[in-house]
Amino acid sequence: MLVHADWDGGYAGAAVVGFGHAGHVDDDVLEIGSGVGEWLLLGPAGSAGALMDRASASIGDDDFVSLVDLTHGRALVRLTGDDASRVLSKLCGIDLADEVTPNLRAFRSSVAKVVTDVVRDDFDAPARTCCTANDRQGSTCSTCSSTLAPSSDSRSPAA
Repeated sequence: MLVHADWDGGYAGAAVVGFGHAGHVDDDVLEIGSGVGEWLLLGPAGSAGALMDRASASIGDDDFVSLVDLTHGRALVRLTGDDASRVLSKLCGIDLADEVTPNLRAFRSSVAKVVTDVVRDDFDAPARTCCTANDRQGSTCSTCSSTLAPSSDSRSPAA
């Protein structure tokens, strides 16, 4: 679910995270501050209605907010393993070192020439990183990164 709202409005005040950060709203929802006045809510398959209800509950009477179901508009992939950061570094110019991109950070960058929202989400330390991608020209792609051991967590986030 993509939420567009005033960066300082009611939804922003109720959001778990701000721009450049990600956070777990509960066990199965990840909220990403993907842009100024823009949040991406990721949940399990089939949860679009619940995400819409959750976001709607945070909207004040005077807020102008748009909610867009991206269930079929984006893909989500998780890449894990010891060499995942090295693999992703060949496709993305952002430094993915722990000191620069710690857990629960988000950024938008080009990955393999596709505009990509990258989110580091360590399920269980030390496993790491997840990202989604959406080429604003219409094609959709996704990438995820992990530098350490794969997680045993079987959660399958969906946009």
